[in-house]
Amino acid sequence: MKFFFISIAFLFLTSCAIQDVELVQMNGYQFSGIDQKEMKLTVKARINNENKFNIKIKKTKLNLSLNGNDGGELTLESPVVLAKKAEDDYEFVIVAGPIR
Repeated sequence: MKFFFISIAFLFLTSCAIQDVELVQMNGYQFSGIDQKEMKLTVKARINNENKFNIKIKKTKLNLSLNGNDGGELTLESPVVLAKKAEDDYEFVIVAGPIR
């Protein structure tokens, strides 16, 4: 009986493995707006998600540094959901501006 529970636990834990998401191809980029405070950039990419579940990339903030100098802040404007078991094209709208 103990072996049965250990086997079930092992199968449950190993079946939840998360696979890496693959960037298949960059399909281009486009500057969609520039003003004195910020710049918007739309990046198009083909991404393969082999996982059995959707992956949501939430709003993200990154500090950009160029040769040790402050380059500003990059923000993902809105969440992107990568469909499960699919290879699809996605658009990421990135806003670049000063660090807040």
